Amino acid sequence: MHFLLTFLMTRSIQNHQAKYFSQFVVIGLMKRTYHSNLAIAYSLGILPADISCSVPPSTRHNWKTRGYSHLFGLDYALEIQESTDVLRTIAQNKRLLRIARALVIISGIYRRLLLQANDRKQIFLTHKNEILLVIEQLIPLTGLKRALNSFDLSHQLYHYWMRSVSCVHEPSFRCRKIFYNQLTPQEVSTIRDYLLHPDFLRWPLVSVYYRMLRDQAAFMSRSTFYLYARTMGLLGLHRFRKFKKRKTGIRARQPFEILHVDVTEVRLNDAQKLYISFIVDNFSKAILGWKASLNKTSMLTLENLKEVIEQYNLKDFSLFSDDGSENKGAVSAFATSSQYRISSVIAQIDTSFSNSVVESVNKIFKSNYWPRDFSGQLSKALEIISEMVHDYNNVRPHGSLGGLTPTEALMNANPKVIVPIDQIRIAATARISENLNSNCTDCQPKLK
Repeated sequence: MHFLLTFLMTRSIQNHQAKYFSQFVVIGLMKRTYHSNLAIAYSLGILPADISCSVPPSTRHNWKTRGYSHLFGLDYALEIQESTDVLRTIAQNKRLLRIARALVIISGIYRRLLLQANDRKQIFLTHKNEILLVIEQLIPLTGLKRALNSFDLSHQLYHYWMRSVSCVHEPSFRCRKIFYNQLTPQEVSTIRDYLLHPDFLRWPLVSVYYRMLRDQAAFMSRSTFYLYARTMGLLGLHRFRKFKKRKTGIRARQPFEILHVDVTEVRLNDAQKLYISFIVDNFSKAILGWKASLNKTSMLTLENLKEVIEQYNLKDFSLFSDDGSENKGAVSAFATSSQYRISSVIAQIDTSFSNSVVESVNKIFKSNYWPRDFSGQLSKALEIISEMVHDYNNVRPHGSLGGLTPTEALMNANPKVIVPIDQIRIAATARISENLNSNCTDCQPKLK
């Protein structure tokens, strides 16, 4: 019995020893696996020596001689190798490593402070070129996406900035090869010549535009003409008024249906004034007649009215005037005579409409034609008035008439011929081709 117990205990101990020994042998014979970062660090030459020594030589040899041509992303990995010298130097030098970590912290806090600034957009716009230069330098190091994230810029804004390159020949405009829809240099020069022409300086902007179209010097839309006039800083040389929605005044359906009469005054010298009577056609805005006198009486208006009636053989029309004394007396008696069918209308009394058609002519004359410091003889004053009427009626196109002159509108001319839509479209296509085929390369981005 004692012998049996001793035998069983001996066998049990041997079994346990054999079990532990077999586990030890299995563990010892198991192949060790390594993190992929160790293989990458060894291939880059930045694996610490103590860790490298614990790796079997065969494994290190395998890491060193293993082929990577079958791996995805090999091209990107080859690009990274260009910076291995910098990475190796930083990793092996504790001081450089601390400096690199400090730079990351500093750049992070600067970025957060910049993004929280209220005028961040203005700061970026002011230093746009410097930011683009830094981004171009960062792209080979970090890639475009991370470079833009450093400044919190979108891809759209970045590419827009890259395209927004000023023309070195016309700094006010952008590069025409990039923004090929712009006007050509010749068209811009034409606009400048017309805006600075001494004969057109008294005209509003819209009249200069229509004059250019009528001369077939250049073809473009009116809004484009206004835009370039503003960009060149020449808008202030001409009267420019944005059209507002206003109550539509009285409108005639044909010439000589409604006439407007009014008397305005200018100073000849310190002692004398000159009174001028204008009669304007409502339909064409043409000045049908004018008279000037040193006295403001109803006879001045009456003589002017009689000449207009005789010149244009008028019989039946409406005559708008204000409530001034120069429009009463002899004028009223003449209008009510049986010889003519004249319907006299006092503006803003007999009707809600004003006498603005002729009042606008008075304003144009005194603002654009009459010298502010005039001091001369009556003959000189009459010469100025005559030149103004000729320029207003026959030379200057009117925006409200679709580019026609008042004389043309009086003769029922067709305004559609003034704005050649087809030629404007042809010019738009031609300028794209000319800008794209330009040999100029001076405006191309040169940030590096």
